[in-house]
Amino acid sequence: MDARDNIESKLIAIFEKCSEINFDKQKSLRTVSLFGADIDMMPRELVQILFEIESEFEISIPDNKINSGEFITFDNIMDILLQCIT
Repeated sequence: MDARDNIESKLIAIFEKCSEINFDKQKSLRTVSLFGADIDMMPRELVQILFEIESEFEISIPDNKINSGEFITFDNIMDILLQCIT
């Protein structure tokens, strides 16, 4: 398992823990807005996910990534993580 796969596995586990969504089994939802009708995530769940990500990876997600609306799909969050870690 390479570094990207390891990061992805941890991110999938965080989402499953905080929102019960398994993005490994539901790959089609990875590009869908977390607040859209298909996922319908509550904002507090996304805040919990943010805290879990920052704790797990020992990073701080830049405010501009959140305020710009980038932190809104699984794939976007994965990209942000890769930018912060590598």
